[in-house]
Amino acid sequence: MKIKETYACECCNQEYSEKEVALNCENTHVKIKEIMAVEYGRQEKYPSTVSFVMEDGEILNFHSEDCF
Repeated sequence: MKIKETYACECCNQEYSEKEVALNCENTHVKIKEIMAVEYGRQEKYPSTVSFVMEDGEILNFHSEDCF
């Protein structure tokens, strides 16, 4: 039996045979720096819009109606 060791990117879970390649993958993902705004509609249980500032300065807006 062979024992196989793999490394997985903690952001996307892609598996690699080499640690350096997995670390490089992790470093290519831009992470959230801060949550700028959270908006709720009337009587909504979950936010309808969430705005994020990314590490590279990009601002992203996620809308719940786009997810479901």
